[in-house]
Amino acid sequence: MSSIASGDLLLFVDADTVLGSQVIENAVAEVEKDRIDLLTLLPNRLRQSFVDKLLFPFIDWSILCFLPVKLAHLWKNPYLSFTFGQFMLFRKSAYLQIGGYEAIHDNLLDDMELGRRIKRNKLKWRLLDGSKEVVADMYSSSKQTIDGKF
Repeated sequence: MSSIASGDLLLFVDADTVLGSQVIENAVAEVEKDRIDLLTLLPNRLRQSFVDKLLFPFIDWSILCFLPVKLAHLWKNPYLSFTFGQFMLFRKSAYLQIGGYEAIHDNLLDDMELGRRIKRNKLKWRLLDGSKEVVADMYSSSKQTIDGKF
């Protein structure tokens, strides 16, 4: 599919994600301004179940505490990245350079691996807060959360 896309940018969004009216325009402007190869946005994950209410704030807190985001933007270490499948805006040339989904089709954490491949290839990765404009309604019960995450 990516090979027939005619634009310079490719946007991947999970099916359970709702985007705010300005998020795409703002993301494209950010990518163009800073020549970013992959922009991913930290989503607001709706918390419907008890497990969601415990798990998602902890995940976000862990990322923000243990991933030095500003340094991760500068350093090329692929493990200093966190990529969210709810919103990934690629420069098409970068996506093709890393092999896209075809190169990682058997990887359970495909979004994370795409981000790591960007950094491994010395391309420019960015994580920004998208919680006001990217909303994901991932699971409707604690069981779904546990089955989907672990």
